Amino acid sequence: MVLSGIISTAEALQDDGDAQTLMKYVDNVISTAASVTDPGASRSHLAWTQGLPKPGDAAVDANVESSIYLTVGQIARTAAVLSMVPKWASQYAGKIQTYVQTADDMVIQRFYVDRYNSTVPWLSQSPWTSVRDGWVLLRRNST
Repeated sequence: MVLSGIISTAEALQDDGDAQTLMKYVDNVISTAASVTDPGASRSHLAWTQGLPKPGDAAVDANVESSIYLTVGQIARTAAVLSMVPKWASQYAGKIQTYVQTADDMVIQRFYVDRYNSTVPWLSQSPWTSVRDGWVLLRRNST
């Protein structure tokens, strides 16, 4: 994804022009999202819908969720990088908040809270439950 290179450049050089270029791209990515309500959900969330079947279709559920995570991860990383540079943290506080809220809505609220009822299926079921429980037991015995 192009954003990861721009984010790395802005982070390394801490150049105002790079930060503005980065925000232009992130703002454009966010502007293409639409409000959708997944089947069975009580509220709507931002999602990218161009060229996709309706939310709730198997194709969306199977293929798009992971790409949403990847894209939203770059939005969250942008917020983190902007927050780490003191002059940007104050100058772009509004943008940072928008990026954090967007990431929260698109992933945490839509998937983790609404779809998975605050339980990550692949971390709360076997074999991960056994691995996790074994790790906790191992850690307890080592102290």
